[in-house]
Amino acid sequence: MNTPPFIGHFVKLLKAAERQDARGKWQFSIRAHFAPGTDLSAMNAALREAKYKKFGPDPSKWPGANWRKGMDEKLKMASPWKLQDELVLIDKSTGTAVMGDDGLPILQPGCQRGGYYLNLHTQGRNSEEECEQDRPDVVDHDMQPIRNPALLYSGAIYVAEVGAFGYFNSPKAFGVSFGLNHVQKIGEGEPIGGRIPVSAAFKKVKKVGVTPAQTGFDDGAEAYDDPLAGLDGME
Repeated sequence: MNTPPFIGHFVKLLKAAERQDARGKWQFSIRAHFAPGTDLSAMNAALREAKYKKFGPDPSKWPGANWRKGMDEKLKMASPWKLQDELVLIDKSTGTAVMGDDGLPILQPGCQRGGYYLNLHTQGRNSEEECEQDRPDVVDHDMQPIRNPALLYSGAIYVAEVGAFGYFNSPKAFGVSFGLNHVQKIGEGEPIGGRIPVSAAFKKVKKVGVTPAQTGFDDGAEAYDDPLAGLDGME
């Protein structure tokens, strides 16, 4: 199934990256930030179907069925959805959230209050080479393959083709999630934490002819004003 459009963060689609955690698995990935109010009902329906397929139709027999508020969160069935409100700026000197003038924590760049996000990735592999079998196809709005990593930046707009699945790794690691299959970049956006791609910086223009005199490199051209004249003292 296809996701609704989202803003991509931490885009690692052309080259697999190693997870920075205890698992240390290699995978292709992108973090999908959905705008507040985005219709996620179709994705939730797919998650419910995956849950029934993995754990059966009787909720009382699901792992975590007896979980109650106040119990260990790891004993609760995990959901892939997370609130962007939780992604706050941290003061490194104090380890606490940076507060805004409104009394609320300041969110990390590109986050919106009330919006959800997903960590989408391929199956974890033991090496970068092994990960190649899971490489997602990445295309642009015109269905042309994208091979330039500079075009796949955080802040652009994407759609992903994903598959819902249930998993049970241990009594403290079970739930439902989405696997990443393919990605389409459908639009440019405000770059987050980096330079914009050349496709967003320029547009097609009519070729302009320049005479040697205009460049200032023609030995026969008249002298031109020095742009640094009168700026004595500048290094």
